[in-house]
This record gives sequence, C-alpha cells and structure tokens, in this order.
Amino acid sequence: MFIKKILFLLFPLFLFGEVVADTVYLISDAWDAYTWGTDEVIDRDLVKFANGGPFKFDGYWGFSITSDIYSRQNDSIKIRLYIDTDGDDAICYGLQQEDCGEIESIDLSEITRTTASANVQNFVKGVWLSGDIKSTFNEWVSDYSHSGTDHFGMVFDDNGNANRNDAYDYSNGDYDADTYLIFYYEEVAVSGQVIIPQMR
Repeated sequence: MFIKKILFLLFPLFLFGEVVADTVYLISDAWDAYTWGTDEVIDRDLVKFANGGPFKFDGYWGFSITSDIYSRQNDSIKIRLYIDTDGDDAICYGLQQEDCGEIESIDLSEITRTTASANVQNFVKGVWLSGDIKSTFNEWVSDYSHSGTDHFGMVFDDNGNANRNDAYDYSNGDYDADTYLIFYYEEVAVSGQVIIPQMR
C-alpha cells in the first residue's frame, strides 16, 4: 500500500522595502496667513495659531498639488514648518475647496473644513515636522474630481488652547523654504515565498 504524503516546503517571505517621497513647497507669500477672532486674514512675518488672549488664532497654508501626487496612494503625509514660538497643540483640518484660492485673498469664513482631522503637537522652537496628516488630504482628494493642478488648503485650529504658536511666514526675513508637505510612499518588492507540494 502506498501512502501518499504531501509535504509543503515553505520558504521565508522576504520584503525588501524602500520609502520614497515627494516634497511640495509653499510657492509664495500669498499662500500662508492667519486669522484672528472674526476670520480677518492677517499677513505678517509669522503665521500664528492657538489662542492668543481674548481672540483665537488659526493658521492657514495652501499648496499646489499636481495630478501625479493626488492620484497616487500615499503611505503618510507630514508638514514641515519652522517654529518661532512654541506653544500648545493644535488640530489640523483640510479646507473643503476643490481648488483653493490664495489664502490671503479668499474669505476663509465661507470655507468649511474636512470632517477628518489630525492632532499636531510637540511644537518646539526650530525645525518642526508634524505627525501623519494624510486623513485630511485624502478626504480632500476623494471629495472632488480633480483635474490638472489643484490647490490644497489646510488650517491649524487653535483647539481652545491658551499658548500661541508662531511659525515663519513666507515673507519672514529669515524664511528659507521652511514650509512644505512631504508625501511618503512605500515601494515594496516581494520575493521568496514558494510553496512546493511533494508526492512520495
């Protein structure tokens, strides 16, 4: 009597991954500003956000996003700023406009924000990199039929905190391309898993 045995030889699965990224810079002073109290847009050499006394500051930025970026699945997204005054945490939202106009020129009080949000925290004077804010960007992507280059607007809300944060505005004399978004993608090459049935 022959007994047939099936043996499975399982070779390890190896993942060789390389993280790649796109960087999108703020393109001019028209694309960053902050509001104070009643959504009056203020352009100075700092973008303020969080509570500053009796009024609340919200900081705004806008970035030009090309189709090769918004059509690609991202792994994470972060914003880089230069912080001049460190303070409390804030909440990041996207602006619900398919192609946001220049921040300094639009009525920000008329623009709703994304349902998705991301906490931004650990503000310390100097170069600062946020945690992952992709939920806000990805909601903006999915809500509209984008074509060509569109502009993604975003805001750091005061969240009712007491201590104000200041980031360098594009017009700041010490600004040195300090504000940009980083889109991370993970490229993974898969090899090595082989299942071989053997009969004997």
